[in-house]
Amino acid sequence: MSGNLKEMAHAVRRALLEKNLMDTRIDASDPDDLDKGDLDMARTFAAGSEEVLSHRVIVAVATDKSRGSVVIYTNRPYIKRDQATILKGLDGNLPIIFRSLDLGVQGPNNNPIMGLPMPVLRKKRITCGNSISLGNDRGAGTLGALVRDANGGLLGLSCSHVIAGCGYMQVGMPIVSPGIQDIVPGWPDPRVIGHFERALPLVAGDPRTIGALDNLDAGVFRVSSESLVSSMQGGEYDTPSKIHDLTEDDEGELQIEKVGRTTGHTEGAILSEFDHAIEVAFSVVTYPEHGQLKKFEATVYTNALWMAGSTGRPFANPGDSGALVVTRSIDGAERKAVGLVIAGTKDHSALVLPIRPVLEALNVNLVSTHGV
Repeated sequence: MSGNLKEMAHAVRRALLEKNLMDTRIDASDPDDLDKGDLDMARTFAAGSEEVLSHRVIVAVATDKSRGSVVIYTNRPYIKRDQATILKGLDGNLPIIFRSLDLGVQGPNNNPIMGLPMPVLRKKRITCGNSISLGNDRGAGTLGALVRDANGGLLGLSCSHVIAGCGYMQVGMPIVSPGIQDIVPGWPDPRVIGHFERALPLVAGDPRTIGALDNLDAGVFRVSSESLVSSMQGGEYDTPSKIHDLTEDDEGELQIEKVGRTTGHTEGAILSEFDHAIEVAFSVVTYPEHGQLKKFEATVYTNALWMAGSTGRPFANPGDSGALVVTRSIDGAERKAVGLVIAGTKDHSALVLPIRPVLEALNVNLVSTHGV
């Protein structure tokens, strides 16, 4: 037995795939030279629990270094009776825990939510972490950060499914804050804070067929006036200009926080790294011009995602898409940007897209100390 948690996870995934208990489209890419002891244990586990494991769709296998466990993610939680049956048959040398990865369908949130935090202004400027939407879309997402392009122009960063219709929006569409869903008496009047400029492509389809896995759910809009916005994240802290690149050492250890449209300021931790593609379903309707309606309804597979969560209040909920995740300032440590929330799970965790590949693909840099 190797004793290496990552190798154990590879062995478990190999065994589940051999039993057709896991989606074969995710390009497992496990090493060929897996430890025989790990693989034998994993195969024994898969064979002994096959009937019960088949009650749910297994969507991912990852690790949780802080708990020293392999994590099996399912589309819905197993009922207690199933959990007891599975755990009873587990070899004590094969530590496994189960978590739900029930994402639902992603799109600009347009469901009524009670108790939303009031939008935060800084010197009468819209801050990051606030509600935004396309000017003609009754939805709402989150302004993640301000960025500058190679020419020094100021832009706003969020998810493609929030500000770009997953690629169907025309350049120049107004972006408003608060988002149209959040325009109510007693809240700040909506303002046009910019105009949509560009988004990264989202390519749908079976990755075994199209080979497209580097889908990055992100886009930018051109800020109308630099005096309209602030790089502050709500009333909590300024957007950091430096980046923390996630590594396996961060699993279960890295303390994080974010400010989002729905849940406001929340704290949590990085739970797991997914070293294979994760399936995310989108359903987005946009109106790019008069009399025109465009729909993006598709499943997209994305590499390089991480799971974040918290033990108390929800870390993220619908409407927090686009929020910037940063490292917490513990004992005065400097905050660093980690990634964007691109999807929330039904147990209030979140999928996080690392920030560096997003910034590099868009050719922009994070902005700090603007209007603070």
